[in-house]
Amino acid sequence: MRRAADRAACGVGVLMPLMRLRCAARQMRLAVVAAHAVLRIKATARHASSFTAGRAVLRWRAWPCVRR
Repeated sequence: MRRAADRAACGVGVLMPLMRLRCAARQMRLAVVAAHAVLRIKATARHASSFTAGRAVLRWRAWPCVRR
């Protein structure tokens, strides 16, 4: 009981929820940034693979004698 009264007197009891809220907000931001990075990597890989496939088709049409 005394500890709770001491905390209330110095304001720690009030600051703890605020600190937890800030920490939760920071974790949420990091999760959003991480999810966005994953989506960006997937999109980049998708575009790169389609670009490579497109180049292969162009090569196939441009060099009929090289076809195997």
